[in-house]
Amino acid sequence: MEDSQTSTLSLDLEGELRSYTLPSLLFSISQGSETGVLTLEQLTVSMQQTRKSIYFQEGKLIFATSNDPNDRLGQVFLRSGMVSLDRVLTAVDRSLAEKKRLGTILVEEGWIRPQDLITGVVEQTKEIICSLFAWTEGSYQFQMGPLPTREIITLSISTQNLILEGIQRVHSWYRIHEAIGGLDTRYQTSPGLKRLTEQMDLSLEQWSLLSLCEEPIALRDLCGRSPLKDFDVCRLLWAFLATGILRKVD
Repeated sequence: MEDSQTSTLSLDLEGELRSYTLPSLLFSISQGSETGVLTLEQLTVSMQQTRKSIYFQEGKLIFATSNDPNDRLGQVFLRSGMVSLDRVLTAVDRSLAEKKRLGTILVEEGWIRPQDLITGVVEQTKEIICSLFAWTEGSYQFQMGPLPTREIITLSISTQNLILEGIQRVHSWYRIHEAIGGLDTRYQTSPGLKRLTEQMDLSLEQWSLLSLCEEPIALRDLCGRSPLKDFDVCRLLWAFLATGILRKVD
């Protein structure tokens, strides 16, 4: 593995996960335009090793894999109602027997269209990555270098959007408070706000919260002035900090 001194990452290339590690990792890899695979591992309650990997091409998220049965592509189509249980199970059997990808089987059988496969893989990739935001322990390793070329579908997903979506799935106040600080902590929008939000899909409420931060403002004042619930304000602040569009000021 490359020595961390040769990387532009602001975090170590490997280490232990903490409650706020993943958003910082994703943002750092994205902003550094790095190419490589970020692999995260965690022991389950039943002492099974769960491993999930995120693929980056020049800082862009293009794919994700997981050994968790709950992350399989067939479940994406089953949950959406696009493919029946009978057809999913039939496709799984064919996939194992013929050593073909499940998505390929579904397209060959005419049960989904090629564009449906792409949509399904995008959703699967997002779900794999967003599920990692629930991890507060485990280990990570970023292996820099050219990616394997055997993947038939590669994607280009906004890292900032995924960080925003992932953090908004977090319901632990302890984790949010740890990331944002106390009531007197002041925030201000980043000088790179325009560039960093180009690929983000922000709602009017989210833009309104950012507008309150054009000048330095304390957390207690943000909670008082925003129509959002205080919990939602604090969680959004963490997401904005993690995506670089907001910064803490003295």
